[in-house]
Amino acid sequence: GHNFAYRCSAPIEATKRHLPDLPWKKVDLGKPFWQCTETEIKGSPAATITYVFKSFGDIHTTGPVEPHESERAGRFVRQSKTECGMHTRTTSSGAPHGGALQDLIVK
Repeated sequence: GHNFAYRCSAPIEATKRHLPDLPWKKVDLGKPFWQCTETEIKGSPAATITYVFKSFGDIHTTGPVEPHESERAGRFVRQSKTECGMHTRTTSSGAPHGGALQDLIVK
């Protein structure tokens, strides 16, 4: 959740951050990360790399990102899309309201 920081000594590739047993320490910040100082997020002594969950989704499509990264960096990491489908509709003349869903999954 938003109240946790994941601290580690080396970067973890974005496509691997969903895997179990990663070499990071999950730390309860006691409040949402955006209300914390950089020192509170990184800890003391400061962790080399820290990740937070800026975006929520399911375990299969959402991963933590570094605090300076966009929340979209953690969405659908192993796919070519950054939205669930509700926000990736296209419309054309005569199409039903909302248009047709676009299949953006990497094949």
